[in-house]
Amino acid sequence: MAQNPNQKSGGKSSIFLIIILVLLGVIGYLVYNKIVDSDKIEQQDSQILELGDSIQAKIHDLEELQTAYESLKLQNEELGQNNDSINAKINELQEYIKQVKAGNASKIKNLNNMIASLNKDLASKEQEIISLRKERDSLVVTVDTLQKEKIVMNDSINALRTNRTELEEKVAIASVLKADNIKIVAVNAKGKEFDKEEFKNKNLDKLKVTFTLADNKVARKDKKQMFIRVLDSSGKVLFDVADGGGFFVLNGKESPYTLKESILFDNTNQQITFEYKKGSEYPSGAYTVELYGDGNLIGTSSFNVK
Repeated sequence: MAQNPNQKSGGKSSIFLIIILVLLGVIGYLVYNKIVDSDKIEQQDSQILELGDSIQAKIHDLEELQTAYESLKLQNEELGQNNDSINAKINELQEYIKQVKAGNASKIKNLNNMIASLNKDLASKEQEIISLRKERDSLVVTVDTLQKEKIVMNDSINALRTNRTELEEKVAIASVLKADNIKIVAVNAKGKEFDKEEFKNKNLDKLKVTFTLADNKVARKDKKQMFIRVLDSSGKVLFDVADGGGFFVLNGKESPYTLKESILFDNTNQQITFEYKKGSEYPSGAYTVELYGDGNLIGTSSFNVK
């Protein structure tokens, strides 16, 4: 039986339509997969960047710990102690940092445990140093013995300066304290405090300056001399020997300071407070407050007087 031409044409159209629909479905599937893969790649890139930042932060922590160990090494040498264990720890740290930077997966995976272990070991060795210093300071010796020890110590220090100049400079820079959260308030004669950017003379019976000492693993845990200098708008330092002022060495020469205080630094974010009673009115203008720790500038702030 002869087939109608229109029926043949309709059959072909249906086949083409089906093929087009199948192709569209395939294309849609490929596009969807590409979008999903793109999202996955973006997520992976983001995770890689976050992991990289985290590793860099931990490398920085390891390098700080290495500097702290090198500081302990110098202190041990001054006390005449053996440094074999510290040298071994420094060498281990150097190799560990090298392996982490090279992408060693096992070293990277163990970073947190390594840092925790080093912090614990460092704290133990710092306590040993503190105990050794106390033992040395408690010894009662004759003047002759002290002179001999001084000569030996000077020879040791000179040798250290000759052979370890670069190390000492690095430790010295890292051990400089830093003043955080500096706050200046005026205290009137009744003890009421005024925390403003500009003070009235009637409220300035005393000037109170407080701050905290930032974390510093390298700085020695011992006695520190803290100084404050209050400068008027002309740069003149306010000081009076009768009110606690005096002179200290700053940039190689004698310079005046407003107040001084001795503290025992223990790296616990301890708070330091200076209270200055000028005894006369402050001329109107801008004033600068400079804070020093063992002769190093560790922070600045300012206030104004009407």
